[in-house]
Amino acid sequence: MFTRPLRLAAAILLGAVATLGVATAPASAATGPCPGTLIDRDVTNVAPGTPIVELRLYYDAATGKNCVRVNHLGPSWDRPAYTSAILEICAETRPGLVCNYTKRVVDAGDDYEQYAGPVSAVGRGHCIHAYGALIWGGKTYWVNTINSTGTVASHCG
Repeated sequence: MFTRPLRLAAAILLGAVATLGVATAPASAATGPCPGTLIDRDVTNVAPGTPIVELRLYYDAATGKNCVRVNHLGPSWDRPAYTSAILEICAETRPGLVCNYTKRVVDAGDDYEQYAGPVSAVGRGHCIHAYGALIWGGKTYWVNTINSTGTVASHCG
């Protein structure tokens, strides 16, 4: 819970940001779906047969952009929870157990109700590492491209 002075400070900061013309968006309102072709998907269950969070990774060959979105599923859908979507562009050009990222884009918030992201970056010629998390009922549920590829640096090219 915020105390009154912290709420006041947050309100002043938001007012200053709005005055400077910096756009702010409500939780889970970035742009919706990712452009491109779905190239990977990972789902984590809260219980057998009950999915709770999903990562979707897209690639747009025309632009060279990778895009990640982490969706709430099942009991977490439309319920506020800390959710993150992270995309790292690796220095590596071949799949491997390490991603020394050269660029990292993140969307994370404690009040997302449907999804985090989308986050995107150009990764043409390099491997990427995509992952996210949902904290639900005091437990962290991870989703990532490692589960489907067996490597951290994956989807290279």
